[in-house]
Amino acid sequence: MLKNINNPMSQEVLDALPADYYVINIHEKKILQTNDKRVTPGDLCHKVLFNKNEPCENSCNSCLCQQTHISNNKAAFNISCEKEGELKYYRVRSSLINEQTVLVTLDDETEFLKKKEAFEFNAKRLERAEQLVQFGYWEYDLKKRRYTTSLGGQLIYGIKTNRVSFNEVQAFNLEEDKALFKRTFIDMTENKKGFDIKYKIKRLSDGEIRTLRAIGNLNSNETLAFGIVHDITEKEKIQQIRKEHQEYVTLLFENMSSAFAQHRIVTNDEGECVDAIIMDVNPFYEEFFNLRKEDVKNRSIREVFPHVEEEWMERFANVAFTGVPGNFTEYIPWVDKYVEVAVYAPQKGYFVTSINDVSQRVKSEKELKEAKEKAVESDRLKTLFLTNMSHEIRTPLNGILGFSNLLSQPGLTNENRLYYGKIIENSGKRLMTIIDDIIDVSMIQSDQIEINYRAFDVNELLLEIYTTHRKLNDTKLKRIKFNFKSTNVSSLIYSDRAKIYQVLNNLLDNAFKFTQHGKINFGVASITDEQVTFFVKDTGVGIKKEKQQYIFDSFRQAEEGQARAYEGFGLGLAIVSGIVEKLNGTVELNSEYGNGAEFKVILPRNNQKIATERSIENRSQHVAEKQVMNRKRVVSFEDEPVSINLLRTIVERKGYDIVNFEDAGEGIEYIRQNSADLVLMDVRLPKMNGYDATRIIKQEFPEIPVVIQTAFAMLEDRKTAFEAGCDDLIAKPYTVDTINQKLNKYLVPDD
Repeated sequence: MLKNINNPMSQEVLDALPADYYVINIHEKKILQTNDKRVTPGDLCHKVLFNKNEPCENSCNSCLCQQTHISNNKAAFNISCEKEGELKYYRVRSSLINEQTVLVTLDDETEFLKKKEAFEFNAKRLERAEQLVQFGYWEYDLKKRRYTTSLGGQLIYGIKTNRVSFNEVQAFNLEEDKALFKRTFIDMTENKKGFDIKYKIKRLSDGEIRTLRAIGNLNSNETLAFGIVHDITEKEKIQQIRKEHQEYVTLLFENMSSAFAQHRIVTNDEGECVDAIIMDVNPFYEEFFNLRKEDVKNRSIREVFPHVEEEWMERFANVAFTGVPGNFTEYIPWVDKYVEVAVYAPQKGYFVTSINDVSQRVKSEKELKEAKEKAVESDRLKTLFLTNMSHEIRTPLNGILGFSNLLSQPGLTNENRLYYGKIIENSGKRLMTIIDDIIDVSMIQSDQIEINYRAFDVNELLLEIYTTHRKLNDTKLKRIKFNFKSTNVSSLIYSDRAKIYQVLNNLLDNAFKFTQHGKINFGVASITDEQVTFFVKDTGVGIKKEKQQYIFDSFRQAEEGQARAYEGFGLGLAIVSGIVEKLNGTVELNSEYGNGAEFKVILPRNNQKIATERSIENRSQHVAEKQVMNRKRVVSFEDEPVSINLLRTIVERKGYDIVNFEDAGEGIEYIRQNSADLVLMDVRLPKMNGYDATRIIKQEFPEIPVVIQTAFAMLEDRKTAFEAGCDDLIAKPYTVDTINQKLNKYLVPDD
């Protein structure tokens, strides 16, 4: 009969079963086979059988059917669910087929539970009826000589089947009544007479002597005898049935996996509900509320739960008075749980509650809602970011393309050309800043940012930043006071100078952007052996309190949308936060909307790593004073005409010779024949890439510095370049200053 896990039981066997059976995979929670035509194999068992979105679990979060596997044989449990707006109660029985599958059947006991209270209420009336009418119905087929009885007849005779032969029925009779019983049936069948007799039997099931009254007659075609049999002990029999029935109900009540309780309404003189008496509770109720049955039984709800919500009592009373079931989900603070409460009334003035812990479900629903809200917000921010990015990139591109076109127009004065060229240069710098910001954020988010520690002078850094911003913001400084605060103690720290410059520069860019008048101060707030605290403070518009929580997030700004008063990409503060975190520091914000903002950057000083002597001052400050004694030769590897012309112009203006090669092989051969003082190497070349060309040059001429120039500016590209043997790297697009710095570094002799 049993087959593999995908076909564990013959379908013919299942279809022949008298009840609905389900073969379930307890790991996948799927119905593999069933004889229930309403169910499709592959459906989730908890969904189609109990209308539940989650698997049926006990208090230990274990699948209820898996308890079958634990018991290694059979298991049974009770479960409730809502179907078609009605709360249903089922008794589920499961048998283990193999380690993965069980055979399950279920009995609907909803009506049984609903009638429980009504049953007790009518107990005395039922007892009186039992005393008056105790009987069993029977039929006797004269041709087949087969006796068929109703359930009452079965109980009277103590037999397990409702069909027995005439001889078997006669065998129940006591010896002294057998002749009477036989003669009565012969008289009925031969003489067509009805009968009404009394006789005694010895019940087959337990041997007890019973006194019966039997009444019988033939039907119209004289082929069937029928009648009733009375048992004077019917009252006792019914009481026994009630006892067994009550035991079953009690077992169900005691083993329910819900906090179950029965109540009776207490009313005032006007018939209004004022309280409710707890009549009985099950063990799970005791466990759920951490109370003992003896401490709550026959006490009022308000006494046991003094903080019960008035709304709960109103709901209970409404169900008890109207008989309309109720269901609601609420939070119970004294047990710190969300519960689902099902309420129904077995009779007027009474109500029963079934309480289930749904905290996990509520939590999941809340998390799902929050996730949905975040997804919607993320989609909004993405759209806003793309719109903003389009604007920010197209604006400088408009300046570059527009004024480039104007430069090609005839009749321009030299003054016009210089003016247009400056606009193109500034637009290019702005576009480059946007690209750099995007790359910086990408590197920060992918943890590819590279930190280069060295000792440097904080005061010199502050002076450099101050000088730069005075030049950049000379127009604004007519209405803004701009100062910096240096430190008068040892000003050396060990960190990444370039990254700190970028952090303070971004903060000052924001300060100048959002301050139209007043003052801007920056510098060192304090410095100790352990840490240094930088600050940037302005009297600008400030930041609203509700905006401060996400001001350091990428692509977020204090003002968002197309009606913003300020330009920007929303990346500056995200870059600040990412760099500072990488430097093992923190950023603090103190701002009041309308009264400016102050940012503090707290970084470790790493005092123990600082060199005892100050770093040598930047050689670029003295480049103008140096004289080139000999003509130096630069060999460039570049295949793009615009870049070739740009490099030639910059190098020749510095007084150096330059030779360019589009073919890397030809360039390498030239160096072999003529040597070189500096190599500027592009990465993407027609026949041989710049990395391979660099490896050959450094292998043959290790003393010649090679600077790779590339549009690939990610950390992995830098790593590949240096692994090839280059001495330095320039990221495209580059400026005149960038090339000049490299020329000064490698072609100007040290002092």
